[in-house]
Amino acid sequence: MPDSARLLALASFLSLSAAASEPPQAETSPTLETVVVTGVMPGPGLWRVESGERQLWILGTVSPLPRSMKWEALKVGEVLGQADAVLSPASAEADLSAGDVMKMMTLARSANAAMKLPDRETLADVIPTETYALWSGLREQYLPDDKKVERQRPVFASQELFNAAIVAEGMTRANIVWSVVSERAKELGVPIVNTSVRMPLALDRGRYKAGIQALAKSELDDVTCFTETLETLPTDLETMKQGANAWATGDLEQLVLVRHAELKPACKAAYDEAMGFQKKSEWDRAARAAWLSAAEAALEANTTTLAVMPMADLGGSTGVLAVLRERGYTVIEPNIEEGDLDENVDYL
Repeated sequence: MPDSARLLALASFLSLSAAASEPPQAETSPTLETVVVTGVMPGPGLWRVESGERQLWILGTVSPLPRSMKWEALKVGEVLGQADAVLSPASAEADLSAGDVMKMMTLARSANAAMKLPDRETLADVIPTETYALWSGLREQYLPDDKKVERQRPVFASQELFNAAIVAEGMTRANIVWSVVSERAKELGVPIVNTSVRMPLALDRGRYKAGIQALAKSELDDVTCFTETLETLPTDLETMKQGANAWATGDLEQLVLVRHAELKPACKAAYDEAMGFQKKSEWDRAARAAWLSAAEAALEANTTTLAVMPMADLGGSTGVLAVLRERGYTVIEPNIEEGDLDENVDYL
């Protein structure tokens, strides 16, 4: 990885993980198969948002999903055949100025070194004995051939372990759903509206440099993040598999129960803030606001629009569905009964 890209990765590493999360409550979460489903799956139904005779259909997505899943998006294909436009998922991208790029280049070498433990230390030197024993067992299971990971800072080592575990458990973070939807939209000639918002990086060079120095000197409490990730890894993996299975099989009720597995650990936001960037929550709010603006514009201009949105952003009292309800739109829950499908439509 080039130094400049490595620094960008250091700043945005939180997008590569879904480490610690609240485990599902035993009294509300039924026991599910621990094996990730394979084969052709229907996926969930679609939410329908109405403004008079105008409709916005929203497909909720989760990550990760079963790696070997083939998605048969029948209802989505029906909507796409009638759609005037497709809205991309909400996202925020760094708006890098030439000055930001230069700042990054000058700090890249230090950032690269900071990802490793100082003074030739290994994880065994900085991690409590009990936690290191837990780490050793998990590393042997998921990273048996990676010895270099022992030299990484705890926060980066735990992320590498977590990503390897997801792959080993038959899941993938690849955006399967949006890839299928966007490709089909292009084939049908349906315009794709990019809802992404560009955010100024707001890089504080002095603060970022201090953060790198603190990281290199082991002054940041990434051992806590490391321990939290390891202790919750089995539960997180099981919860993600439950969510992946529920999404793939169209089990909306179960999907709602396990949706909280998508929450990000607080330690990552704290790390980002310490390194001199805006909090991720600021980017999330901006991305959601831009998506809602695009959604309302579509409901005003189009007869039929299809949108893709992460489940984590759809539900709850502050989710986009609740916001759209508050703004006067009618929101109708998914109905995935086969009788709703039109046999004359060219499905995906």
